[in-house]
Amino acid sequence: MTISYITSSGAGNSGSSPHTTTYGAALAIGNVGVAFVTNNSGSGAFTVSDNLNGSYTELYSYYSSALGYNVTLWWVVVNTAGTPTITVTGTGGYFQVSCSGFSGFLGTPTSDTAIQANYSGSSTTSISISTITSNYNNELMIVTPANNITYIPTAPTGWGTGYAALYCSIQSTAGTNAPFNGTFAASCTWDAIVAGIYDNPTVSGPVSPLLYNRKNVLYFI
Repeated sequence: MTISYITSSGAGNSGSSPHTTTYGAALAIGNVGVAFVTNNSGSGAFTVSDNLNGSYTELYSYYSSALGYNVTLWWVVVNTAGTPTITVTGTGGYFQVSCSGFSGFLGTPTSDTAIQANYSGSSTTSISISTITSNYNNELMIVTPANNITYIPTAPTGWGTGYAALYCSIQSTAGTNAPFNGTFAASCTWDAIVAGIYDNPTVSGPVSPLLYNRKNVLYFI
């Protein structure tokens, strides 16, 4: 089975926390939920959770000194079926919170730490990241470009869009390059982070014993 996109949603919130957004559809046990959170509170800490699955784990984060923004990704393996509502708690005047859900994990969803990176550009309408390559079979690769004045009106070739600049590319084979080449609607300074989650195969059930014949006698080892 291949990883598949299910749903996304998001909201921008200002003022005191907590800040919330609800997934656009139900998630099943074993699905993966991903949250993209940006805020302008400087490098202050915050937490992410939802009402069904509890706390999220930080997937990757970067503080953009050029933007004065935290650019962060969080994730959770769904343990309770339903339509979760995400809550972000922390300091800051403005939060952008978005979420996407994914299915198709047969093994253990695992963070690909080797793919994690951040990129930036200034005074430009273009964003080009050519080095994004899957490290595993059946891998969900994520790019989240952030800026404070504009957006990418058309998703780059080979990338699907969730909500509020959470872009994904799903690759079935390790070693597949998926360059992210987009155009902003206006010139801007931007930062982007790259992260990945892959389907780590696991063995379920008992392992059969090895049989061999020595002088017509069967041995179990």
